[in-house]
Amino acid sequence: MNLGNRCQFAAECPIFQGEEETKIELSLFRNVFCNRGYKGWKNCDRYLELTKQKENNEKNY
Repeated sequence: MNLGNRCQFAAECPIFQGEEETKIELSLFRNVFCNRGYKGWKNCDRYLELTKQKENNEKNY
């Protein structure tokens, strides 16, 4: 089930890739945060962290 757009960082996110454990089932985590669009992304700490890293990289170039 996909309620919106997939997070732009899904390919590099270890949680989305299943490399890190979550407190909830992975498929539920993906539906609540990764595939929900901005509504879910803004509640994801990993998304906020990766967004800040991307902004800092763009400023440095």
